[in-house]
Amino acid sequence: MGLDGLSRNRSATSDASSAQAQPATERFTLSSPDAPRGMLAAAHTCDGRAETPSIIWSGAPSGTVSHAVTMHTQVNLFETHANFVVCDTPQLVSELPTNSREIGTFGVNSINGRGEYAPRCSKGPGMKDYVLTVFALQSMPKVPDRQQGVTRQQGVTRQELLSSISEITLASASINVGYTRPTNSGPPITGRNV
Repeated sequence: MGLDGLSRNRSATSDASSAQAQPATERFTLSSPDAPRGMLAAAHTCDGRAETPSIIWSGAPSGTVSHAVTMHTQVNLFETHANFVVCDTPQLVSELPTNSREIGTFGVNSINGRGEYAPRCSKGPGMKDYVLTVFALQSMPKVPDRQQGVTRQQGVTRQELLSSISEITLASASINVGYTRPTNSGPPITGRNV
């Protein structure tokens, strides 16, 4: 199963397009206080304040130098949307608080193409699933911007990040979180539907 198919608190195995994580220890875990019982509140979507959810991890393996965090949804067999990408979180950091914007380096999301969080703006009623993943890295990722010695304003994409950490990922942990739009909600406030 690739990174797009991560299940609750399991490490990733490889596929042709994903990072190759070693099996996570039982102690390496990820949780989100903003998703009790696995459900996100409207505050973290475009039905609310569009805040990033809080993410807490613990038990990173020995040798971890930095972390990367992503949130994505698998739209269909061929399409993945990345709501946010964060890399370069320092070794001693083990949390991204609610509405965090100052920890680590934001990469570009695939919703509006900006280096920021793109809140869930799910089209239509029904449950939509999202995956939060944290990667424990043995070195800083060599993302394309750094390799070329240029800084793009937008930042690294999720796919570029996954490629750059394929050989340096010690372990990963993930959780699935869901959101159901209220039946009386109108069209999404901002962004493209995801």
